[in-house]
Amino acid sequence: MKNYIINDFLLFEEFCNLKCLYCGGFDKESNNFRAIKNKLYAPSHWHEVVRGNKLSEGIIGSETTLDDLIEIADKILDKTEKNFAYSILKLSGGEIFLSDNIVKFIKKRHKKYQAMQLLTNGVNLKEEQIREISELGNVYFQISLDGITPEANRARFGNELLLKKVLKNIKLISELKMGLEINCVLTKFNTGDLKKFVEYFSKIPGVVIFPRPVRGNPKNELYPDKEQIENFDFLLENHEQYRAVLPPYKYLERVRSILREELRSWNCYVPYFVMSENNYGKISKCTCGTFSGDVADISSAAVSELRMAIKKNGYSHNQRYSTCADCISQYEIFNLLVEGDISGDDVKNIPTFQINGVINSIDKIREDIF
Repeated sequence: MKNYIINDFLLFEEFCNLKCLYCGGFDKESNNFRAIKNKLYAPSHWHEVVRGNKLSEGIIGSETTLDDLIEIADKILDKTEKNFAYSILKLSGGEIFLSDNIVKFIKKRHKKYQAMQLLTNGVNLKEEQIREISELGNVYFQISLDGITPEANRARFGNELLLKKVLKNIKLISELKMGLEINCVLTKFNTGDLKKFVEYFSKIPGVVIFPRPVRGNPKNELYPDKEQIENFDFLLENHEQYRAVLPPYKYLERVRSILREELRSWNCYVPYFVMSENNYGKISKCTCGTFSGDVADISSAAVSELRMAIKKNGYSHNQRYSTCADCISQYEIFNLLVEGDISGDDVKNIPTFQINGVINSIDKIREDIF
């Protein structure tokens, strides 16, 4: 049995070509992290952290580069895969397409997994890269986008040229039948106008939109108003018409609940299915979870039995953690499957759950949880 379904690997975590208002734009230090061509500019304490990584020895020179972080990631993943098993490697950021060598890295590793998922804002993504990646056969995309107008994307970018480029890339990914999930953060800029968004992508095959409310401190500036939240009901009322481009109805119900109450009130089993690690070799319970360990120190004995390993790290699926209070993401699908609110048939349109063996692995992990 596989220990996990997904390893969500945060590559170039602090480095991005955008400063989204609900992400690094609210971090006073975010402007101190820049990638210019291959070279990285960051505060001195960051360089010390990277050099302190046990797996970076012999890699980092007088300067730190994107290529260095890719080489470190390669070593971390080699070490991880001696002790963990998972179906899908997801590469997140930061922005992974800051590097001209990212496709080379993807080609090197993709055969080790059932599939690879690439999270990107789509701005740096080039047509030739998409075509080259499509030939690998088991790689699909996740793109962050909040709408089809500059206004809807004001929390990301207000540039119409950038938007057109991202939409063009999405159409090519669809034409090449690679599979695409769209991360859509619901803010005051787009929640009241989701109809255009859904109608547009309903005409593009192989795309699924995952809406989720803005969370954390950025809510203070970006949260949709009551009228905009009521407009979210359009997705539920018209779910049958747009079901090919939307996640299950039950997922949207939970999104609506959090929009209205700003609080989740159900269990979370995500850490049984998704692990997360970063360029420093740190492993977390999930992508939003707390630090659980260092991959350089973890032995196979520590993860030999999934349920024991997670409980050993202090996680309880029925506890309401403060860091999870208003959290929901595409990983909520795991919770709905575990609790029987949806079935495998309900997620057939979602690329992640089309991967061979994923649904069977979820069923086996579910048996282990209970």
